[in-house]
Amino acid sequence: MDLKKLLEDLRKLDNYKKTIRWGHYGKEKLQKTLDLLIKELDYIIILD
Repeated sequence: MDLKKLLEDLRKLDNYKKTIRWGHYGKEKLQKTLDLLIKELDYIIILD
């Protein structure tokens, strides 16, 4: 699995989600998940 590609897609989703009408709770939960995933992937890629 290409981690750089996955990270790129997550960043796109992070930008795209701003245009989606989520409920407040859903948006908050999604944001936390995305932030965590992006941070973890950045860390993994740096270690590679």
